[in-house]
Amino acid sequence: MSDKYKNGKIHTIICKTDDTLIYVGSTIQPFFKRWYEYKSKIYDEKYNGSLYQKIQETNIEDWYIELYEDFPTERKELLHKREGEVIREIGTINQQIAGRTRKEWREVNKEKIKEKEKNGVKLIKIN
Repeated sequence: MSDKYKNGKIHTIICKTDDTLIYVGSTIQPFFKRWYEYKSKIYDEKYNGSLYQKIQETNIEDWYIELYEDFPTERKELLHKREGEVIREIGTINQQIAGRTRKEWREVNKEKIKEKEKNGVKLIKIN
């Protein structure tokens, strides 16, 4: 087992005032360090994902990170695959599903793709 991913963890970030707002992530870092990274990106324009938008709508003090499960593994891909499974189970904020292939994304988003292409936006196929 690779030493790098033996500390794999799936975590959730949950809003204290609305526990239906759940973000799922994965890390190999200690939680205090990962939570610091999230908090440091809240108002950085480069990071405009759904989690950051929700936190900006509320207050960072309304959010906390917690361990969902330890997931020691050998490879990053396996950690991301498990993260994607948990996102499908409980994630409500995640826009992207970790570990999902481009083909799987296209299958789920057929209607969105058709609508965009109808409006003149061509989505290129990436293998």
